[in-house]
Parts: sequence; structure tokens; C-alpha cells
Amino acid sequence: MKETEIGKEIVSFFEGPSHEVFCEVPCAGIIDVVVQCGPIITAVECKVSFGLAVIEQAVKNKTYAHYSYVAVPKRPSSMGQRICKDYGIGVLVASVGGSYLNVYEQVKPRLNRRIVRPHLPEFCKHNEAGVQNDRWTAFSWFVEDVRRFLRREPMGATYRQIFDNCIRHYGKPSVLNSCLQTYIRRNILKDIEYRDGRFFLSLASNSQAT
Repeated sequence: MKETEIGKEIVSFFEGPSHEVFCEVPCAGIIDVVVQCGPIITAVECKVSFGLAVIEQAVKNKTYAHYSYVAVPKRPSSMGQRICKDYGIGVLVASVGGSYLNVYEQVKPRLNRRIVRPHLPEFCKHNEAGVQNDRWTAFSWFVEDVRRFLRREPMGATYRQIFDNCIRHYGKPSVLNSCLQTYIRRNILKDIEYRDGRFFLSLASNSQAT
């Protein structure tokens, strides 16, 4: 079983009308899954095997979550469960049952009343838990918003228009202008062009979008 498969089942386990689920959340590292239900924050660390590494990460996650879990495909040993109980960490087991995957709580976590509330970016709702590459980041989410804006501006847009109409990733318009031009010159933003003081979405990118 892959970590991404465990992550998908954990997301399904927590999804509900009153729950918001965020994946690959940047928070002094990366938390695989963060669930917000009203004021309560739950963190889940997904791993293909149980060990000290996943316990250590779950302990760190307690700083930012009222409840912290590890999620593994097999039930930990009695000693492993005892360690988690001692640290107040919950254990979720994703076990194969016939043709479906069943998630159940093996160890109940202890409530952490005082936490540092994490920032939960909207783009993390679109991430897949356990994916190391191709995850949405604050920068990639900003660039995608710039692309959406430029598709509506065939005559291009100035950096101030982008600053005023897109997700606020940079603190100053001048910094946004400098960074976008640098990324275009370095061919990092291959589908955005800069001409005569305005930014444009390339013709190829626009034709693909339509």
C-alpha cells in the first residue's frame, strides 16, 4: 500500500458537511492531512509503516492541532500503541477488507487544549495527501490565479493590475513586478510573456484554454 492510498482513505474518513480537509499543509514542515471541524483542528501523519519517524512527526503536529494521529496500514504492536497513548497520539489503521479499505481508530488521541493555530491555505484543499511532487504551493496557486486573470485580459495587464486583482502573494507591487519578470527571463513561467510594460498569457496557452 502506498502513502497516497492511505492518504485518500484518511481524507474520505474525515470528509463531511461540517469538516474541511486540507492536504500537504505547510506548517514548520509538511502535515499530510489537516481537518478543521469548527474550532477543532486534527492533524494526521500518513506512513506505510509504523516507527519512530512517524511518532516524532505526530508529536510535532500536536503543537498545531487539538488532536494528532498517525495513520498506518497495519495495527502497531502493543508497545507501539502504549507509546502513542503515553504521548497522547491517536492511531488510525487503514486495513484491507475484501475489495474495500476500512479505516478505524485503534488508539484515541488526547486533547491538546492550547495550540498554535495553523494557517490553512485554500490551495491545500486541492492537494493529494502523501504526494511529494506536484503539490500545490502558495507560489503555484498564485501563478495559476495570474493565468486565470490574464485569460480575461487579451490586451495584457500591468503589474499593479495583477497585484490588485490576484491572490496576494507578494507584499508590494514592485516586488511582484520584479519577481514575475525574473521568472519569465529564467523560463520558469513559460506561458507568461512580458512586453511593453505589460504581462500577457502566451497565445499557445490561451488557445489551449479555449
